[in-house]
Amino acid sequence: RAKELGIKHFYQGVGDKKEVLQNILGNLGLNMGNVASIGDDLNDYTMLLSSKISFVPANASNHVQKIADVVLSKNGGDGAVREMIEKLIALENLEDKYLGLWY
Repeated sequence: RAKELGIKHFYQGVGDKKEVLQNILGNLGLNMGNVASIGDDLNDYTMLLSSKISFVPANASNHVQKIADVVLSKNGGDGAVREMIEKLIALENLEDKYLGLWY
């Protein structure tokens, strides 16, 4: 499905998500100051802490909810990523640009 969506970097079963993310960012000439992340459990902890802004779904582990910048109202698998994207669009004042993609 990732290939079908044009996703260039896809990893499963990763223990240290922060390390993998830093490698991707290094290859792209970016840093953690360019990152918004979403995660729901302890294996996301260091990535969430290192990101410019971190989101967790409503049903995330209590441990990651405590360190997240934003606890979303939606559960994982029930619209949390869409909610995160909408919040980022609003935060960056990109509503007009985003809507312009669709009409």
